[in-house]
Amino acid sequence: MVHPLPPLIAIPTTAGTGSEVGRSGVAFLEDTQAQDGGLRPARSSRAAICDPELTLGLPQRITAATGMDAFTHCLEAYLSNGFHPLADAVAIDGIGRVARSLPVAVGQEPTSPPGWT
Repeated sequence: MVHPLPPLIAIPTTAGTGSEVGRSGVAFLEDTQAQDGGLRPARSSRAAICDPELTLGLPQRITAATGMDAFTHCLEAYLSNGFHPLADAVAIDGIGRVARSLPVAVGQEPTSPPGWT
């Protein structure tokens, strides 16, 4: 007999991946030490509680990596072959936000690319 899973509420402790609202995921099965993943709607979160303070204690390297993940998602969205003005606007805004915020988050001085404020 298969029992339905209780609703999942995700609380991310890193920033950048967006996996807390993704449609797929990986579960670690302690009894077999195996990973099980894939597109499973039953494993999708029903809600996400995003508290930026939960990311403040991350090592600099993980902060940098997840920030670059966010940047990459935005860049991919902007450079994709599909044309969607709203998606392009969100992607450009996201690129600017990462460019301004990531250096601060990893303890570096921010620099703005030419033409960005």
